[in-house]
Amino acid sequence: VYDISGNRIIPIAYHVINQFEHYFIAQDPEGLKYIYTKEGNLVYSGSFTEITPIYAGYFQCARGNKFFLLEASTGSLLDSTTGRYSFFRRGLIDIKDNNGRGLYNLNLKKRILTPSFTGLFNQNGSSYIITYDGTLFGLVDSAGKSPSDKRYISIGPFRDNVCIVRENGWYGLIGQQAQTLLPSRYSYLYVGDDAVVKGKQGPAFFLYEFDSIGQM
Repeated sequence: VYDISGNRIIPIAYHVINQFEHYFIAQDPEGLKYIYTKEGNLVYSGSFTEITPIYAGYFQCARGNKFFLLEASTGSLLDSTTGRYSFFRRGLIDIKDNNGRGLYNLNLKKRILTPSFTGLFNQNGSSYIITYDGTLFGLVDSAGKSPSDKRYISIGPFRDNVCIVRENGWYGLIGQQAQTLLPSRYSYLYVGDDAVVKGKQGPAFFLYEFDSIGQM
């Protein structure tokens, strides 16, 4: 690779060189791969059998039966696993191995959820992450902390600062801090376009309205 002035920035030593954003991934005749910056600086001194871009300067690198999470800006290996890494959302990397799924926080530089979950999902309308252990759903924040110890049969999206949950076969309502707004004792709950919550309990129907902090 040469710069616009004709200066060679990556040596003639590779069979394949691909560019990804501000980095080059080069493969030598033996199939080993290396990462360079766009200025031609070697990001990490070691070689890998696989280098896969994940997100914004973070790469999944393989050596033997192990995978590593590489931060290209520092040349540091942040984490390792026998599973795989993938993008979850901004600042979070999904880890998947034989034990389940977990999360690595790029800002905190640590795992916030150990791989053990059947499913992890972004919750529409909030910054929470929905966890699923194969039986019940829960909520955690981007630091891996749970705002509530409660687990639910289902958790809906947040809409107008409220979220419908199902617990023990009945529906309830939680607020933005995962606090209980309506206990799970309704056979029917619905949040209308006018932000009015409609519920049914026994033969009676109810209408509720909440402000932005969850006050009725």
